[in-house]
Amino acid sequence: MNQLTLNPREVVEYVVELGNEKTDKKAWLLAMQGIMAGAFIAFGGIAFLNIYANVSDPGLGLLLAAAIFPIGIMAILLMGLELVTSNTMIFVGVFKKSCKVKKALRMLIIVWAANLLGALAIAFLAKGANVISPHMTKAIHSIGSAKAGLTITEMILRGILCNMLVCGGVLMALSGKDNISKMAAIWLPIVVFILCQAEHIVANMFFLPMAYITGADISILDIIYNFFFVSVGNFIGGAIIISGYSYMTQLKN
Repeated sequence: MNQLTLNPREVVEYVVELGNEKTDKKAWLLAMQGIMAGAFIAFGGIAFLNIYANVSDPGLGLLLAAAIFPIGIMAILLMGLELVTSNTMIFVGVFKKSCKVKKALRMLIIVWAANLLGALAIAFLAKGANVISPHMTKAIHSIGSAKAGLTITEMILRGILCNMLVCGGVLMALSGKDNISKMAAIWLPIVVFILCQAEHIVANMFFLPMAYITGADISILDIIYNFFFVSVGNFIGGAIIISGYSYMTQLKN
């Protein structure tokens, strides 16, 4: 074993170990850690909006906003919080038969709901605190309408692309043993998924409700559709593609 990093097989074995720990957690603990994770993703969303809405050049604004957004997932990684998208990698353990499908799905459902509560709480707090400026409101309406206007196929495929990057980034981060290495490894894949216009369910749990409560022309049904199909795409990207690849290449033989 390298002193500074884990090799790919060691990382995947560690993911299996972490997954088994997560499925054994009490529901209340998963919920609390999931709520806080949703909140930190929402904080990243507010920072994203503030930069994106106030830079005149759209390309530069998107790049700078994308550069600050990963603060949420960095906090999740360092604080040991629970994020449903990266937690889909628990299916490496399912493929290995060290974790039952029922336990994996239980954990994912609890964390999904908790992430939603955390993101919604920050959206309403931000609205009540009047930190969403008119420029930010205009930006979130544009973002919300664009997300609500995606086709089912686009939502699923963009969800797949997103969670391949998120889970790949988490695997990269877990290979490092110090916090600086972990943060450096996770940062760029998150920036890239934003620049690729991929769809992340927990980010959408903030952006779409924020758009709705500030008066965007989208409906509750639009939000539900997006949540469902993006979740499906994220699940495929993390639980099937990244987890399946990791199992086949690192653990099967």
